[in-house]
Amino acid sequence: IEETVGLPAYATFPSDYADVSKSLQGGKPAPKLAASARAFANKVLNQKDEPRKRNRFIERFAVVPLKYGFE
Repeated sequence: IEETVGLPAYATFPSDYADVSKSLQGGKPAPKLAASARAFANKVLNQKDEPRKRNRFIERFAVVPLKYGFE
């Protein structure tokens, strides 16, 4: 396609029918396709493709200042 059009491909996406079919049946995102879609979105938005930092369990809970808390 690049030779026919004369331009380089901007992004590629995997063609894994089994992965997409399994994710549709399970109602979950397709892991292989999701990674490519995330990389494409980051490329379009001019962002670096950095792995997301996972919060520790304790960081999921909000710390409410005493003036908003119960006494």
